[in-house]
Amino acid sequence: MRIQVLGPLRAWHSEAEIDLGTPQQRALLGLLVLAGGRSLSHGELADALWGGRPPRSAVNLIQTYVKRLRRLLEPARLARTPSALLPRVGDGYALRVPGDDVDLSRFRQLTARAEAARRDGDHHAAAALWGDALGMWQSPPMADLPFLVAHPAVVALAEERRAAVARYGDAMIAAGAADEALPILAEAAAAHPLDERAQARLMRAHGAVGQRETAFAIYLDSRRRLADELGVEPGAELTAAYTELLGEMAGTPDVGAAGGLETSSRAPGTLPDGPGRGDPPPTRQAPPAPPPDPVPPAQLPADVHGFTGRSAELSALDRPWAADRRPDGPASGPVAMAISVISGTAGAGKTALAVHWAHQARDRFPDGQLYVNLRGYDRDRPLPSGDALTGFLHALGLSGQHIPLDPDERASRYRTELADRRMLVVLDNALSVEQVRPLLPGTPSCAVLVTSRDSLAGLVALHGAHRLELGPLLPAEATALLRLLIGDRAAADHASSVVLAEQCARLPLALRVAAELAAARPGATLSELVAELSDQRRRLELLDAGGDFRAAMRSVFSWSYRHLPPAGARTFRLLALHPGPDFSVHATAALTGEGVDRTGRQLALLTRAHLVQSSAAGRFAMHDLLRAYAGRLSRTRDAEEDRTAARTRLFDHYVAGATAAMDTLYPAERHHRPGAGPTAASVPPLESPVAARAWLTAEIPNMGSVCAVAADGHGAAHAVRLAAVLFRHLDGGHHTEALPFHTHALRAAEHTGDRAGQAHALTNLGVVHWRLGKHRSAADRLRRALTLHRETGDRAGQARTLSNLGNVHWRLGDQPSAAHCHEQALLLYEELGDKVGQARTLTNLGNVCQRQGKYDLADAYQSRALALHGVTGDQIGRARTLTNLGNVYLGQGRYESAADHHGQALELFRRFGHRGGEAYAMTGLGDVFLRQGLPLAAIDHHRQALRLFRTIGERYGEASALNGLGEALRVAGRPTEAVVYHVRAEAVAASTGERDEQERAHLGTALARGDSNAADVSRTLR
Repeated sequence: MRIQVLGPLRAWHSEAEIDLGTPQQRALLGLLVLAGGRSLSHGELADALWGGRPPRSAVNLIQTYVKRLRRLLEPARLARTPSALLPRVGDGYALRVPGDDVDLSRFRQLTARAEAARRDGDHHAAAALWGDALGMWQSPPMADLPFLVAHPAVVALAEERRAAVARYGDAMIAAGAADEALPILAEAAAAHPLDERAQARLMRAHGAVGQRETAFAIYLDSRRRLADELGVEPGAELTAAYTELLGEMAGTPDVGAAGGLETSSRAPGTLPDGPGRGDPPPTRQAPPAPPPDPVPPAQLPADVHGFTGRSAELSALDRPWAADRRPDGPASGPVAMAISVISGTAGAGKTALAVHWAHQARDRFPDGQLYVNLRGYDRDRPLPSGDALTGFLHALGLSGQHIPLDPDERASRYRTELADRRMLVVLDNALSVEQVRPLLPGTPSCAVLVTSRDSLAGLVALHGAHRLELGPLLPAEATALLRLLIGDRAAADHASSVVLAEQCARLPLALRVAAELAAARPGATLSELVAELSDQRRRLELLDAGGDFRAAMRSVFSWSYRHLPPAGARTFRLLALHPGPDFSVHATAALTGEGVDRTGRQLALLTRAHLVQSSAAGRFAMHDLLRAYAGRLSRTRDAEEDRTAARTRLFDHYVAGATAAMDTLYPAERHHRPGAGPTAASVPPLESPVAARAWLTAEIPNMGSVCAVAADGHGAAHAVRLAAVLFRHLDGGHHTEALPFHTHALRAAEHTGDRAGQAHALTNLGVVHWRLGKHRSAADRLRRALTLHRETGDRAGQARTLSNLGNVHWRLGDQPSAAHCHEQALLLYEELGDKVGQARTLTNLGNVCQRQGKYDLADAYQSRALALHGVTGDQIGRARTLTNLGNVYLGQGRYESAADHHGQALELFRRFGHRGGEAYAMTGLGDVFLRQGLPLAAIDHHRQALRLFRTIGERYGEASALNGLGEALRVAGRPTEAVVYHVRAEAVAASTGERDEQERAHLGTALARGDSNAADVSRTLR
């Protein structure tokens, strides 16, 4: 007998085809084939056959279908003989067919052999085997049963073919036979237009056969599609293919994939034609260096010290991979995406098991491992899946501009980035299927490991997850762990070890806490400690009957807690009030109101007792079960006014710490930030820029949690103040993180009726939207903020908002409106005597005049701004004004002065670690070098600027650098490449509405193509 599922479902006896009956009957057989020998229950079959709405007679119908299929597939079987082919297994059925009788099994055997040949470096053999495997497909799987198209097993099978096509294409390209693979690669790319890897592979195939224009067209179409449908630029894979293509065409290295009140601009002008006098001719340029391989993410926490037992569970986690392990080599990976769910009671060691297995299996995932603690049972705030996606996309190498704001689009981009990669994704401490589902990859080459107290039945039913219910350790494993942790006393008194293990319900967390308390009291025998714990448990049971694992946990925790000194016990209780994922000794000192040294000793004590865990240097975390226990203690033993005071001290600590860090990094803007409130003695020393940046990097996640909790509780003023203080830091390229901060601040201000706070939050949100290139929404928020500032009489707020609104008009090409806003802002700043605001507004006015071609007036404004920066000591403002003056001098033809000012600005920006300013200075120098007849130096500087702009997500700068690169390439005699860069610049500028760079791109394209009307275009644009 033969069965086919790689196309319409069909079956044969010898050469005679079998009529498999009704669609539901055929579908039942197909599902059993795809289950690969695993039984499917009546419920699973009914949901699949009737779309989740089975009739009342579903079980009877399924039994009827099975009987008919048995008669069709086993005609020689006696009526009352049990079926060997389609037996009943539990509450369902399984199909037991020899592997060679099913086309899917033969397909998988061929792909496994192809993968082995690829690992051995034999691309010709690999290509032939993958070609044979793909030749078995007649159409999409079970194409005659359209109601199964969305079933997880059918989707997974389609993904297997998609992965095989990808590997076949790579092998054919490597084997020099790309032309034969073009039809199937084109089909795959057309079927998945947003799959950047598929588009990149098709580009490489066309490039390999010399069809470079077609490859370029694929890239440009893909870039437009990504921008239109997802609002993102090409990722690393598509950019790398494009880079390789340019390198093949030109033999030169190409571009890598790579805020505030005042802005930077460049001067338009006519460019020289022909190669530069000071550069070597293009033919002498070195061949391109291969792009560096990205570092795979390796986010797993450290393996668990003293991990003991769980051999059966580790084997169960291996099982999804075991089916494809070749006897002569390593596993090739599961044939469909493996999802394993480790569920069980709190404290059972789910995370320890997951992390331990992940470390053992990491070699199977050469493209990296992603890890996130979803904090599903955190009382304050489980981690939203959208935030987890942001972290994963950052780890995969995406900069802020490439991470969509919409969570659904973010999930789509995540799946695109993981396509064809072999990665492990560990989702720890999940609350629900809804929290997990957006974090699932869409490719069978990845594996997912989930831990949760919930069984997550939906992952099993809809996504084929393997569930592992984790119970207590086996008795022998529990006593072995005690011997490891306690030492000789446990080994010498086995009977007491057994009793202690049972008192801890054989749960690893309780065992570690109890063992540490025993180890800390070497003078007591183990039997004495067991008796003491038994007495503690009896006393607790009088207050709280139960007897389940929770009673054991509470007994052990209470036993350990009772032996803490009063200061340590108080510290433990108050730590439950910290809403963030981890905490420092200084934050803990704020909670307790104690000195840092004394608090450090208490944390060391709690760490030794396993009541908190030490993470990175100076950082600590708390198991959510222990946090819940500490919270319960605090609510019953600490007065509410003491808890409120502790929480207020913590909020004050973060506001004061943020203020100190910002004062170090941006001292000239102190008066623009709200006051820090009470001075927090626990703030660490942040006098150096390095220390300030390190503190901000470590504490931003905690401050995000604080801002959210404060906005929803009694700390609304802290939420408003904290977001406002952090504005300048978040404006430096942390736009994705900035949005929730300012959104929380706005909600908090609205909740308390704080109109001034609403105005500042709206201004900050307007700036974030402007940075993201969303100018219309930015203008709307800024106008609302301006109205509120006027109603509250806040002239400084009016000035700042007007200046930012002027920048939005400037970017949109509305220079009269931009000038009007800046002039109003300048008058307000002059009335207030605010020299920092005056200087920044003057430089913005200079940019407007420069854009209008009024270079002398622009020079005057920028020079006044530079003089004021010297008075205020605003070094970042000074550097930006130097950059803008360089652009003015470029427009005036004063090239030496322009280069000098850009060079000074570059030095300042680098000294202060300001990457955005560094990028503007670099692209400014590129413009100068081009005017000086040095196009290759210009190309290099624009290339470096472009990398920086993409890293920080500065869209206007990206368009400017792309246009500068196009202009330099044209002058260097490479017009085809120049057109590509101008087209890209036009797309970026069009997506944000920035007219000047769109016009510059039009002109550059016309000049590069040798358009006879280019001169007229140039005159028109001027």
